[in-house]
Amino acid sequence: MGHIHYLPGTTLSNVVLKGDYDSEKNACLTFSEFRLWFAREIQIYHHTVHRILEVTPHEKWMEALMQSGSLNHPELVVNPFEFTLDFLPEQSRVISRQGIELNRIQYWSGALYGHVKVRCAVKYNPLSLKQVWVNPTGEGYIEVPYYDIRRPDVSLEELKLAKQQLARERHIREGSHARKASVDETFELIKKNRELVERSRSTTKKMKKIKENSSQSIFFDDTTRHLQVEDLKLDSDDLEGDDDPPGLYKVDF
Repeated sequence: MGHIHYLPGTTLSNVVLKGDYDSEKNACLTFSEFRLWFAREIQIYHHTVHRILEVTPHEKWMEALMQSGSLNHPELVVNPFEFTLDFLPEQSRVISRQGIELNRIQYWSGALYGHVKVRCAVKYNPLSLKQVWVNPTGEGYIEVPYYDIRRPDVSLEELKLAKQQLARERHIREGSHARKASVDETFELIKKNRELVERSRSTTKKMKKIKENSSQSIFFDDTTRHLQVEDLKLDSDDLEGDDDPPGLYKVDF
């Protein structure tokens, strides 16, 4: 765990150790990148000799699984998907006739009909809000998609940023009495921001291509100009006339 504090952007263990270090300014890893880094660090740990065990954790693990003379893995998870859902964040909600509202987004599925007025935990994936999951009976999760399935999949962070952007713009225009943006307005802004990014990406590629073509054109012009001046200029001797008439070439028949 100590290795985490060597990453740029660490918050360290407490404010005393952190001191004047600006974690937000120095942070450079996305959550996905950090997740990959963390998995690799675990792999390194498992294959590094432990000072108390005097062997690697992996070797100790294999020793425990080989006690009967054959490799016996622990019991595997029966349902890996539900096992994953168990670890997702959750919020408590009451299922209504309109479905479930979470983060001001409405979700609906016909499978909820028999569970109206039931309060249960709503599981959601912060990286993908296009659906949530509920387990009102304890017998299994029900997947519940957007009520309006035309909406794009968004992350919780993208949704929050769009709400903040709308709030700032409304405050500038309408002052402290500005109303909250609707979820439709939020998704519309997300759509526009994504289109802006795509246009910028496309423009950047085009500009790179134009710049490359321009560089090649300049190189070509410089090269040909050099050839014309240095290699193709005629000496004065080449311009003098020759009084002797041209002779005939011998041709073999």
